[in-house]
Amino acid sequence: VSILYFFFTLLFIIKRFARPKFEIDIPFWKELGRKSIPFMTLFVIGTLFVNLDNIMLSRIAGDAVTGWYSASAKLAHFLKTLPAYFATALFPVLVNLHKSENKGFIYVFNKSSQYMLIMGVPLAVGTTILADKIILLIYGGKFVNSIPVLKILIWTTLFVFIQSICIQALVSINRERDINYIIGAGLLVTIVLYLVLIPKLKHIGVSLSVFSAELLITLWVFTYLSKVKEGITLFSTQTFKIIVASIIMGMFVYLGRNFNLFLCIGAGATIYILLLLLFKAVSKEDWEMIKRIRTAS
Repeated sequence: VSILYFFFTLLFIIKRFARPKFEIDIPFWKELGRKSIPFMTLFVIGTLFVNLDNIMLSRIAGDAVTGWYSASAKLAHFLKTLPAYFATALFPVLVNLHKSENKGFIYVFNKSSQYMLIMGVPLAVGTTILADKIILLIYGGKFVNSIPVLKILIWTTLFVFIQSICIQALVSINRERDINYIIGAGLLVTIVLYLVLIPKLKHIGVSLSVFSAELLITLWVFTYLSKVKEGITLFSTQTFKIIVASIIMGMFVYLGRNFNLFLCIGAGATIYILLLLLFKAVSKEDWEMIKRIRTAS
């Protein structure tokens, strides 16, 4: 698949831009290498952050406990890809606005953060309530110990929803080195928490460690961004409406949790959308913004 992806990408470049010319250009290599170091470092730190939980849990608590944790961690990791797609589409918009219109940059970021909350908050609330049904449906009764793990890790998905656009915003204003310091510090905190909590709480301990580290990184990244770009915020009337709509939706899902899982999810999603419309949490202006981001991507 990777080989096919490479050749399709190469054909696209040739068709849309130009045929690549292979030549030795040492000065260009040096400049490209210098500029790519922060991104390479970020990739390495991110890879360690994603994989150390399973490695350390396996070494300290054994394979069975690692399996309970991994079952829920895979689900949470899959859901974390959703904000990555949106943030990637947002990146070119932020780059252009940073160069030309600071107010526009702040406006787009604040609106986009609300869209992340619109997706992330109900996802976390609903999954917490239905975690037992989700785990039992996918993995069966032998993985009941994975249920509390999913209830904890799903909230890290909400943090990543916020993190992703904050990181893209910082990269768009050339602050990628600062992101490395923040995430690197978060990784060190995570390792310390692993060493303290895993021997005592095992799979719950590693879940709480990841939760704490993701929360710390999210708060740190957002605080730093808000200092660099005055006017950046996550809290507004719309945020309050999203939280209220999610809580009400969660109440309905909780009352109907004994029904079919897919029926609960469908009913919950319908109720949540209706509440957003009722509270006017999504306006025509928001739809125009979404179209603009989609067009730019």
